[in-house]
Parts: sequence; C-alpha cells; structure tokens
Amino acid sequence: MRVGVVGCIPHPTAGGASTLLENLIQVLETTQSHHVFIPLRETFDEAGSVSREINAFRHLKHLRMKVRATQFGDMVARAVRLVQPPSDPRIHWSTQMESLIREQQIDVVWFLGQGGATASVPYISTVWDLAHRSRPYFPEVSSTGWDWKGREQTFRSALPRASLILTGTNAGKSDIVHYYRVNPENVIVVPFPAPAFAGEDHRHGILDIREKYGIRGDFLIYPAQFWPHKNHVNILIALALLKRNRGIVIEMVFTGSDKGNAGHVFGKINELGLYDQVHMLGFVPREDLRALYSKALALTFASFFGPDNIPPLEAFALGCPVIASRVSGAEEQLGDAALLFDPAEPEDLVSAILTISQDQQLRARMVQKGAEIAKTRTPQAYVEQVCKILDKFAPIRRCWGHEYKHT
Repeated sequence: MRVGVVGCIPHPTAGGASTLLENLIQVLETTQSHHVFIPLRETFDEAGSVSREINAFRHLKHLRMKVRATQFGDMVARAVRLVQPPSDPRIHWSTQMESLIREQQIDVVWFLGQGGATASVPYISTVWDLAHRSRPYFPEVSSTGWDWKGREQTFRSALPRASLILTGTNAGKSDIVHYYRVNPENVIVVPFPAPAFAGEDHRHGILDIREKYGIRGDFLIYPAQFWPHKNHVNILIALALLKRNRGIVIEMVFTGSDKGNAGHVFGKINELGLYDQVHMLGFVPREDLRALYSKALALTFASFFGPDNIPPLEAFALGCPVIASRVSGAEEQLGDAALLFDPAEPEDLVSAILTISQDQQLRARMVQKGAEIAKTRTPQAYVEQVCKILDKFAPIRRCWGHEYKHT
C-alpha cells in the first residue's frame, strides 16, 4: 500500500516528542517494506535553532539569591520572556494534505504524533495519552495552550472515525475504548520504542559533565519540561525531607524548557533552602543529556501523566536506574526494571531514593533489566510491527480504488 505519513519533528526543546518523532521518521525513510511510505508534510520543523537558545535557568542559578519566592518567580518570568524560543506554529493544512492524498494516490494515512486530524482515506491515529480526561485539573490540559475543549474536539472527531488506533499499552487502550466508545479490535497496542540516540556511543564528554554544570556529588536527573503535571515540586519536597530528617544531601538536575511553571518551581527551591543543591539547566544538548543520564544515581520520573513516557526508556538504554511514578500503565511499560512510587507522596519517593542508593545489587539488576527492555523496543521494531498491521489491513483496503465515489 501507499502510506501517507503525517508528522513533523518539533524543535529539540519540545522534549521526548521530538526524539520519538525524529527516530520514527528516520526509520521510515530507510525501511525495507513492500509498503511505500510517503511524507505528506514537512518532516523537519526548522523554526528556531539550538544555537539561538539562551539558557535563562543557568544564569539565574548562578545568582544564588535568597529572595522571597514571589520575587524570585517574577525574576524568572521576566527572564524567560526575553529568551523564549520560537514556538512551533500550527498551520491549517488539511486542504493541502487532501490534495497530496489525491496526487500521490495514497491508500492509508498514518498520523505519527498525538492529535492527528481526519482524512478522506482510511487513516491510523496515534494516541500517547488522554490526560485531559484522566487529569482534567491540570491547567496545561484544561485552560491554557491546547486546552480541554481543543483536545476533546480533536479526539472525539478523529478516534471514532479512525480505521486503526495505535497506543503503547493496554492501559492506554482501555482509556481510548472507555472515553470514546471505539471498537476495541481497532485499537492496537504497540509499545513505545526507546530512542535510538540512547544506543549511541555516549562516552565522549562524560568525564567533565559534572565540572561543566557544577555538580559536586551524587545526583538525580529529571529531564522534563516545566509543566505543572511534571511534578517538580514534590521531588523538591522529597529532597528537603532527605536533608532534614536523614542528613542526606543528594543533588538534583532538572533539564527542560519552561512551559510556564519554572517561576513556581524556582520559588519552591528558594523556600525549601535547596538553591545550592538543585541545578536548573534548562535545555541541554543531546550529548550532554546522554552524559548526565550515564553519571546519575537514578532518573526520578515524577510525572502525573501516563500511561506511556519516553525518559524511562532513554534511561534504560543508557544504564541509568529508573524511579518512576506509579501511574496507570507504568508497570506494564516498565515492568520490574523500575522502582515505582506514588507521585503525590514525597515520602514514598524518599524511600525509593534510599533503596536505589543503598542496595547496589538491586541497582545492578534494574540496570540489566532496563537494558533488556531497551534492546527489544527499538524504533525499527516499532515500525516493523506497524508494517505487520498494515499487512493485515491491505486485503481490506484493496476492495476499492482511489476514484471510488458512492452514487
């Protein structure tokens, strides 16, 4: 079949979505299959560049100022506004897409990313999460950005009409069927792939990564954009509890772009007296992120959203132990290769941190199991599974031609 692929690679500051889509598009460009994959949209979004990124977080970190939380938050907000990277523009392109479908004689359209539209030919939707339904109280899925109404209109229009829906876990499938009453047979579970860059040689630059970012001791890493649901605040409370109740100081490295909540997080750092312990690095180059993973005591993935997430898979492939939120689908996605904790209970995170720092045998087993998961869940394997799904759909699609019109 001729498969039209819809998906662009966001700017790297978009986080895990950028890495995932980049990997899938690269595989589709080189995959050997009797299906022909045809891009129906620009595959690279060149708005902005990494070299133009100015790291407001790092400059503010060096200030080491003991000011009131509200003052600190205002300072961050002003600085971030001055260096805000260009946003990914959303262009209405459905008319152009339909023209390409006719011109290229497309049989099936595959929307790679979350929030795909509809098409005049059979199409495959991809769903990463339905957090606006499961966690509607978070502002980023309810009242700002792509708000609740916009998300709901998109999913309610696209999913019931989709020929097939791809999602990463059975928990995700259950949500799709429950919220949108689609045929369960049309929802296919294909586990998320570990990013390909995680398997690259990451030894270069590791030795001086601590010096580069001023990290002095053992540290945890959390690569996550500053959305409220990423739950930076409860991590900070856990660090404060470790310091106050047990006299244990573990440094924390946050990486990721601001999405409106950095000021609040900075204020909490100051309030808890953690400004010498927490490193707010903002967006970091990919090679630095690999090095940070490789040297970290563990990834602390505290997000309230699930069921599928990319950073734990990155950590698996880079030999970094994983502490992750016990959200719907987490056990299914991560198995026993991660320690799970209640993201709303800082004390639960404290226990997980103590366990992974004190039990070296457990730590080694987790690293091994994580590596085994990452080895099997590659972007190539993901695309191969989708090709098998297309194989099963092909006998149905060949029953009508491109010029069919009901009369």
